[in-house]
Formats: sequence, C-alpha cells, structure tokens
Amino acid sequence: YGVGAYTAALLSTRFGTDLAVNLVASAVVAGAIGFLVAIPTIRLVRIFFAVATLSVGEIIILVIINWYDLTRGPMGVRDIPGFRVLGFDLGSPLQSYYVVAVVTLLCVWIVHRLSHSVYGNALRALREDDQAAGAMGLNVGMMKLVIFAISTALAGAAGALLAHSTNFISPDMFRLPESFLILTMVVVGGLGSLPGAVLVA
Repeated sequence: YGVGAYTAALLSTRFGTDLAVNLVASAVVAGAIGFLVAIPTIRLVRIFFAVATLSVGEIIILVIINWYDLTRGPMGVRDIPGFRVLGFDLGSPLQSYYVVAVVTLLCVWIVHRLSHSVYGNALRALREDDQAAGAMGLNVGMMKLVIFAISTALAGAAGALLAHSTNFISPDMFRLPESFLILTMVVVGGLGSLPGAVLVA
C-alpha cells in the first residue's frame, strides 16, 4: 500500500505522469517487491508469516523515512496532483469518487475471476492442505509466490488512489495501525469472502 502510494506520488510530482501510468507502475513496483519479500517468507506458516510480513512493512517505512533524497523522509510528498487521465482533470470530489469506484470494481472483478477459475480452485486446495496440493502435482511454492505478488500489486494500486485523492502522503500514513485496520476489514468480513471484505471496508 505504501510502496504504491510513494510510487504514484514520486512519478506524478517529478515526471508529471497521469493516473493510468501511475496505477500500472504502482501495481508493478508493489507486486515486484511483494514477490521478493515472499521468496524468504513463503515457507513460514500462520502467525509466523503474518509477523514476518508486518515486520517487512515496518522495514519499508524505515527505508522511506531515511531515504530523504528520494522520499523527503518524514516531510512526506506534497502537491501530488489529483486524478488526471489522458489530459482530463477528474479532481472534483464527485469525479474522484467515480474514478475510485471504477478502479475498485475492476480490482474486485479481477479477484472474482481469479477465485472462480481453475487457478482459484488450486488456491483453495492449497489453503486447505498445501502438502496434499503438492502431492496432487501443484507447484505449491510458485503458486504462493504468484498470489502474494498479485495481492501486493492490488494493494499498490490502492496506494496510488490514496496518493492522488489526498494530494499528500507521509510515512505516518502507513504505520502498523493502518495494517491492522486493513487486516480487521478482511477478518470481520470473513476470510475468503469477497463481498464481506468489500462491505466491511
């Protein structure tokens, strides 16, 4: 989430890129970092995996704070332009709402299509018992890496929306309480329930 927000903020303030470019770039950068983070942590299970990923999140925040030349450290990134697509300014509150709604619906559609496919069935088998899934011929390690990268890419796109809608980001916006809030939305909505997670969010 934070990586995506900073990617969009830095691209738009330094290079003047618009929302479409920033969404794709944020998703790609966040997904790539997620893939790299998953390589050493994917062997961990349950609470150990959760603690490891939360720890990596704190490490990323420390990097953002201390890499002042790139991120301006604790000062954050100011004057991030609002939503602009193909030269059209969509920065009014109502237009911003529709932009966020369209991107959210697109992400929900992607997750729905993934979960209601052969790949989604394989992921459910992996969730229930990864050893049995491996015995059935599924490449357990690669599937975990890919789905972790996809989920972090979607979080990166959400970060890009945050950066363009608030026009300012700082490291304090991506601390542990924000991670717990997002995790709570998923847990209260029901693990594995897409409509529940959307409604609780």
